[in-house]
Amino acid sequence: MTTTRLCTLYRRYLQAPDHPAKLRIIRFLERRLFPSQGLPFPVTSDMSLYLHPREATQYSLLQGVPYEPLTEAFIRRNLKAGDTFAVSGASFGHYVVMASKIVGPTGSVLAVEPQPGSMKQTRMNLLLNECPKNVTLFSGALGESRAVVQIGAAPEETLGWSSIVTRDRGDFPFSVCVSTLGEVLQATGLPCPDLMILDVEGYEPYVLRGLSGGDYRPKVLIVEAHPIVLNITGTSQGDLLAMIRQLGYSLFTLRGESSLPDRLPEDNIIAVHTGVKVRW
Repeated sequence: MTTTRLCTLYRRYLQAPDHPAKLRIIRFLERRLFPSQGLPFPVTSDMSLYLHPREATQYSLLQGVPYEPLTEAFIRRNLKAGDTFAVSGASFGHYVVMASKIVGPTGSVLAVEPQPGSMKQTRMNLLLNECPKNVTLFSGALGESRAVVQIGAAPEETLGWSSIVTRDRGDFPFSVCVSTLGEVLQATGLPCPDLMILDVEGYEPYVLRGLSGGDYRPKVLIVEAHPIVLNITGTSQGDLLAMIRQLGYSLFTLRGESSLPDRLPEDNIIAVHTGVKVRW
């Protein structure tokens, strides 16, 4: 039986109703079926990704659970051919692949990621989807000013929880070069992003302070504001919102509401620069 056929059967079984022995059978299949880099599975009608069940978000995708459906829908409505898209915290490349296809050969994508393993998986997913050669992979981190910081290896079970500030660095951490968004854009020759995702697990205030000088503020920002991360870093949601507003942005939920609840849908804030129109 081919690997593709086995993957299809595994996924169908994973999504089937539970029974007493199901978890044991699934774990057996995963040990036999999945190499360390994962296997390619379709996740939308126009995108496949290398997925491995050990990682929480990828396991959800294998189960057929959409990844941040409101955020994805907002991006698809507001990103078009020829635009520039950026993401700080590329993780395994879900939004990088999606944006590359949307903006097409005349557009550009900047993917910033400090974790070597995540950057490798992002590149694999770009190749898997035969994306246009419009993506710049930047191994490093965005921040307030040029610096070198240390970051621990990302936990295999939650790649998205890699953080410069919220996790113990452990033995043999990576030393990562930090630059402002403006410095990266100047070095790569890319224009200021039309839309950018900022998902850096507690390092958001540093990146935002790096936007205060020059003309490198994205037209639209999607900023993660996870309550647990804010609590760990000692940053209140109000402080984060005030910092974004000081940069000239109006703030909304993913549903276009200007009244922001304590727990935001998908923990994301939509920041729209003055004079910019978005589609809700």
